[in-house]
Amino acid sequence: MRHKIAIITGLSLLLFMGATAQDASGQGVSGGLHRTSSTANRLNVSVDTRWLGGLGYRPVEVTITPLAGAVNDRALTIEFLVRRGWRDQGYDLSVKQRIDVPANAASVSTTMSIPQITNWQTYSFRVLDEDGQPIKKLGIGWTPGGNQNGNQQEQQLPLILMAEYKAGDPVGGSGNRGADNVDMQDTSRLFKSFSDGGIDGGIYDYVTNTVSGEIIYPMLPSLLPKKLKDFPKRWIDYSSLDIVCLSIDQLDELAASNPKAFRAMLDWVSAGGNLWVYGVGNNWQRLGRLEKRLGMKPHDESLSKEFGWTEPKPKAFGKALQITEYNEYGNNAYDYPTPTSVPEEVSIKPPKPPKQSPFKLRRLDMGLVVAMSEDNPFPGEAARWSWLFNAMGSHRWQWQPRHGVSMYSGNDDFWNFLIPGVGLAPVTEFRILITLFALAIGPLNYWLLRRWRRLHLLVVTIPLGAAAVTITLFTWAIITDGLGTRTRVRSVTQIDQSRGQAACWARLSYYAGLAPSGGLTFSGDVEVLPLEQSNDNYRNNMPPQYRSLQWDGNDQRLTAGWLASRTPTQYITVRSRPSTLGLKVVGKDAASGGLKIQNRLGVNTTILQLAVC
Repeated sequence: MRHKIAIITGLSLLLFMGATAQDASGQGVSGGLHRTSSTANRLNVSVDTRWLGGLGYRPVEVTITPLAGAVNDRALTIEFLVRRGWRDQGYDLSVKQRIDVPANAASVSTTMSIPQITNWQTYSFRVLDEDGQPIKKLGIGWTPGGNQNGNQQEQQLPLILMAEYKAGDPVGGSGNRGADNVDMQDTSRLFKSFSDGGIDGGIYDYVTNTVSGEIIYPMLPSLLPKKLKDFPKRWIDYSSLDIVCLSIDQLDELAASNPKAFRAMLDWVSAGGNLWVYGVGNNWQRLGRLEKRLGMKPHDESLSKEFGWTEPKPKAFGKALQITEYNEYGNNAYDYPTPTSVPEEVSIKPPKPPKQSPFKLRRLDMGLVVAMSEDNPFPGEAARWSWLFNAMGSHRWQWQPRHGVSMYSGNDDFWNFLIPGVGLAPVTEFRILITLFALAIGPLNYWLLRRWRRLHLLVVTIPLGAAAVTITLFTWAIITDGLGTRTRVRSVTQIDQSRGQAACWARLSYYAGLAPSGGLTFSGDVEVLPLEQSNDNYRNNMPPQYRSLQWDGNDQRLTAGWLASRTPTQYITVRSRPSTLGLKVVGKDAASGGLKIQNRLGVNTTILQLAVC
């Protein structure tokens, strides 16, 4: 297997937007906080599944607390089960993780990363003892159905994780602002085309104040506020998001108080995520501070538009929001009404663009950063929101086009990346063999037996001939396809040597003559996404998939249901991690006048071509 690696010394890209905090039980946020207790086993268990309903991985917080009198250390396993529909039995995904609980511990907490690769409708969990047996009362049955990981329509909205406001913030005041805040009302107007057309009937519908008659738009339903201490500490737990938003002061606080979460967030941005930072200063006086915090090189005029800060075009101000709509029959792009095309009684003409751009954008490896100058970046102007989203492009803030894979509609390019020579029906060979079989078992067999005066043997020669052909086909398939597992990989790796960061996207194509009993194993910093030709399996009426994943330390073992025998299987994987690999310019070659480059990419990496600019 040979990997082709593209090496790019990346800088960064900065984007910005914001939103106000809302209660975690708001629309777009699913899951719940579950507490169970077993006095017989002297244990309390708390499981918090609240998160935005996007595709990728969902962080589930698990806390086990020994009760007074617990005298033994425990090695427990928590199993999380997911179903697409309300079937009476079966599951689509099982995720297990071991938790060691010392008897004298006040409590033990861990995070389970649960792949959201199907349309969750219901879930359950249970705690297993050292023998693998469920502990009574330490678990819950199947939750009521209700799109636990969102739905097809909601995937067209940006999923935003926002640092909660707190006392002292320039916008937040002494607490979270209410759900009727006009700033987020105007933001939601951009997405009002997803309403079902009614009033008070859907999460994207507007409501009318019964006293004043004023039309009130809802909060953006796909926004989740979190305290900085609760930000995930593994980068794949950000993979279901489209945007993370916080102030520059909160960014510094996150780096100081929760460094693992800060590192994980930057790893996610390096792999393609979007980070919005506000409060950079009306004269951009804190821009250097932001660059230093993110590990960017200071901006200067020598940097190209590709790697330096860019500003949005003023002529794009007030234009219609560009968005891509997806459905189960295919992907279609639509131009939605301009952000100010609201009901006539609240319609306002788009204001002129501000004299100074309120935000700047810059690449950060494969991701994007938006810096916003104002301490209060939410002026309640829908035109500004549209300006920002269009400057980013829907291919960045929508999950599906950013990942290039659909979990709802089909992936027509599935057949373009098969392993040559295996896994396909031998159509030409079959036509030749079946033609020869028909001639031999029919006219030739009859003619020979008649000549030998043994026509009564037809009842023997015909089934024997059919069996011989079947065995020949089976043997041919075994010999050509084999019993081993073959893999085809196409990957691109970007190494930012100045930041010591590497991000890799890969498309994997598997064909297993006999599925390996141990399944597949990936590192814990790899996001694994199935790429399937047809995603009809997300529907409730399809049979269960019975996929199993075991978290084993820092590895994720895909033990069952991920790789079937004699079935082409494909995955998209994304990995982001610190790296010391790269190239070093040693000097000039005296003979040729060219550059001397030292290969520091590892002993197994051969450079075929190198372009220097």
